[in-house]
Parts: sequence; C-alpha cells; structure tokens
Amino acid sequence: MQAMIGSRMEVDFMAPSEIADFRILRFSLQPIVENAIRHGHIKDQTLHIAVRFTVVSEEQCLLITLTNDGRPIDPSQAERLNELMRHPPDTLGTDMQGIGLVNLVKRLDLIYGHRASLSLETVQNQPQFILKLPSPVTCRTVFCGLPA
Repeated sequence: MQAMIGSRMEVDFMAPSEIADFRILRFSLQPIVENAIRHGHIKDQTLHIAVRFTVVSEEQCLLITLTNDGRPIDPSQAERLNELMRHPPDTLGTDMQGIGLVNLVKRLDLIYGHRASLSLETVQNQPQFILKLPSPVTCRTVFCGLPA
C-alpha cells in the first residue's frame, strides 16, 4: 500500500499475509514515523518513508523496519539513540529529546518483556528503525487477552 500525504511525503507499507496473526501494540509505529518526519524531512523535498513487515519463522517474531530517504543521520547520533533505547532513563532531561522512543521502549518492555526490542541502524547514512515483536504464541497472557 502506498499513501501520498500532500506533495511532500510518501509512505509505502509492505506486509505479507502472515502478519495477520500478530498483534501490534497500539501507537507503536507513531513515534517512529513522527521521528522520521521531524528529523528527516528536508524543506521542499518529498520524504519517502518505507514500512516493511517481515515474519521471521525461526525466531518466532515479527520485524518491522522503517526507513526514510530524508536527512542523513550521524552515526554518533544513532549510537546515542540506541544507548537511550537499550537503557531508557527513569526521567528525561529538560531537552525532552527521545521521549517518544523511550516511552515506546518502556511500553514494549511492560507488554513483551525482553522479547521485544527497538533499535536504529544506519544504511548508507540513512536511519532504519527495527522493531522486533514476539509471535502471538510467545506473548504474555496478559497481552494476548487485550483487544487490538
């Protein structure tokens, strides 16, 4: 599915039918997409965002990758964000940077424990967020009973 949002952003969603059994935590993609728009958009250029869903059978998980072709990310900034997501602080500083990503990581941990993760890679200096979610078979009972 492709969506054109105004004349300055295009979003492509690629999802195989195997993801139908997976339950994705509400608003889990929103902070990642917002991050891509806020930090990736270059004035007067179209921002392309690609969201890909991949089922990895041997790991019993769903990988969601989100990439964009906007402003490149500095590798040191990517590492700082990865560190923030690996070890989210109890409180954030006054700059409030990363609050959406930290909130998402904490929500993932509450629902899925250490079976879920969010990381950032750079592919040719472009950001690629990778959200890993466990299969419905391995998710916590408390989450499996919640409506999607």
